[in-house]
Amino acid sequence: MKSTLLSLLAAAAFAQPPQNLDFENGDLTNWKSLIRENGEWLYTEPLPNRHEVVTGIDDNWIGGVQTVEQYSAKVGNDTPGQAEAIEYYVESDNDSFLLYHYSAVLDDPWHWDAERPRLEVSLTANGKLLHECHLQRIEMTDSLGPLETQVINNRKIRFSERRAGILDPGQPGNFTLRFATFDCGLGGHFGYAYLDAALLPKIQTVPFCTSDPIELSAPHGFRSYHWSTGETTASVRVKPQDGTTYKCEVVPDFGCPAILFFQLVKSGPEECRQMMHFFTPNADGYNDRWNPPWEKGDQRCLITNRNGMIVKLLLPQESWDGQIDNQPAPQDDYWFQLISSGNVRTGHFALKR
Repeated sequence: MKSTLLSLLAAAAFAQPPQNLDFENGDLTNWKSLIRENGEWLYTEPLPNRHEVVTGIDDNWIGGVQTVEQYSAKVGNDTPGQAEAIEYYVESDNDSFLLYHYSAVLDDPWHWDAERPRLEVSLTANGKLLHECHLQRIEMTDSLGPLETQVINNRKIRFSERRAGILDPGQPGNFTLRFATFDCGLGGHFGYAYLDAALLPKIQTVPFCTSDPIELSAPHGFRSYHWSTGETTASVRVKPQDGTTYKCEVVPDFGCPAILFFQLVKSGPEECRQMMHFFTPNADGYNDRWNPPWEKGDQRCLITNRNGMIVKLLLPQESWDGQIDNQPAPQDDYWFQLISSGNVRTGHFALKR
């Protein structure tokens, strides 16, 4: 990532590389859909307005919530008295965390906590929780989590946008990741959420080419960050030395913290030569497009900004003209993930104007 800011939304060594874990197919392929009836979860085909994939600003009670990535799953709706879930089966080698981002919209009924609308995130093995941190309950109360509130038609609507959570499998094995939304237990209030998931390597290798300071960055959306440098921001700048390792503890609003490791490695001359550090899309005919360092077998390239938002998806041999939704992208640092079957290569570059 630039000046080497590090993108942590990268797949790592899971036994089987998960396909469409991040919904970037634009659908729920490989995800299972569920509804809850009479206290039991039942599998079903994805139901309209209950299990779907959306993009951009979605229409809702508060005038539009930013979905968490280019494509996000929307689980639930504003019809009270329902519960929905989606789940994904993963085989873990325990080399990666499961990172998720969410935007939640919850109708606050002033009930007891157990009866409030909520989002639950769980990781189970053979239907059982292996650790208390594998069940994370997200509810918008006055004492839990950052939230905003709007009163609409005498209803207190609480919402939290683009927050992060993290799950550590803790051991190799087969796991089921589930996102579930619950409406009010008494049937009169609703809750729904926008969701995205990704693999996050526990140890991230960060290549560098020069002695210039580089930037390391943990994923956006956590409550707090604690670096081994003593800093408490999401990103830090360090002077690179080959073999140096930095660590960052990320603390979510709900659930348990995790420690990320960043291992700096000096790249060789050939690798550095292939890295394109900047481009200048000013229509002068020189260096106007950014070309990913494509290799045989690459399937796509995701470009993200410094907040982790995906701004462009490229297919093999495509390049980027510096536009986002037909508008010039701001001069800034950007990061990329080149994805192939079973492998992700990351890097960074700058857009200069």
